[in-house]
Amino acid sequence: TLTFRIPHPVEPTLEIRSLLAKFQTVIRLPFRDAVARDKAVRWMNQWSTSKCIPPLLLCQHLAELSLGFEETPIRWCTRQRPKPFTDGDTVIEAVHDGKSHCSAFRSWAHSWHSEGAVKQHSVAVTLPLTPRGEPEAFAEAIPLHVFFPTYERLSLYALVHASFELKTSRDHVRDSEYDQSVLDELGAVVERLIRRVPAQVTLRAFVPHDSTSDGVARRIQERIIHILTRVAFIPCIGGETQTVKLARRYEPYLGAALDVSAAELAHESLVEPGLVADAPSRAALKELGGPELTGADYPRLLRFCRNGTYVECKVAFETLARVVGQFAPKHQHTDDWKVFRDACRLVPCWWTSTAR
Repeated sequence: TLTFRIPHPVEPTLEIRSLLAKFQTVIRLPFRDAVARDKAVRWMNQWSTSKCIPPLLLCQHLAELSLGFEETPIRWCTRQRPKPFTDGDTVIEAVHDGKSHCSAFRSWAHSWHSEGAVKQHSVAVTLPLTPRGEPEAFAEAIPLHVFFPTYERLSLYALVHASFELKTSRDHVRDSEYDQSVLDELGAVVERLIRRVPAQVTLRAFVPHDSTSDGVARRIQERIIHILTRVAFIPCIGGETQTVKLARRYEPYLGAALDVSAAELAHESLVEPGLVADAPSRAALKELGGPELTGADYPRLLRFCRNGTYVECKVAFETLARVVGQFAPKHQHTDDWKVFRDACRLVPCWWTSTAR
């Protein structure tokens, strides 16, 4: 609840008169000083860019917001929004300097009443949508939001809103008896999201890029990591999904040579080649502690390569050469070297009579 103390009435300006023609009450709040005004102008200029998160995004009951600085007037209009704190897409149009652009977002959200609480609690996780309407990670890390951004720094490329209690400055979270329930409900929303978006989006958006966060930000990230390691969302060759702890990653060049339709590969828990080829996803799997193939696995699995044409066989041969250069045991005539050599000899080649 916001309480305004109005010391005395003033004569309305022309702009205020125009607003009074549309609204019952108009409150004019002056800036503290020129520095505060310049800071607000910078914020507004940032909000006006297509890459910025519109301030209306989490305001469930506001349809339009206008900021009327003479230098840079800007207006946001909500063109589409789901029911308050339910899953769905939001589209917001921004009009600035005579130009307009729309930003689209997809949110997974939930709200509830905690016993003894004076307000409704809510959580939401939001991702931007591509022009094709597909969710993707944000281009940069987004701070924790409690409807509006705070100074609680999250190392996540997704917008996380959670109705924690805030200090008077509204910049930082203060401890509350409801913190655990907020974290629990946030975890449930994140898990629902993970099950509905591509693994690449999840890995890019939710694996922390550094561990410098502390306080509530660290608790949020630890909760999300726990969910990421528990839910089976990593697509593997053969069509099954596995948890991060079971899905095995490998060098991208191996995936380019494998025959993903081979039945023998379906039981190897190999991450789909497309996901392995995405460098941020591969780094995220490593960060989460996902297992990696051993050197001895490479020639053994390369037996199931694509080799029906000259081009495919050439790729398989080049892959074998890289495997030998990277993983062959250093000391010959050892048991490990002989096993590795024999496995390499079994890699099929279409132009030989024995297909090896």
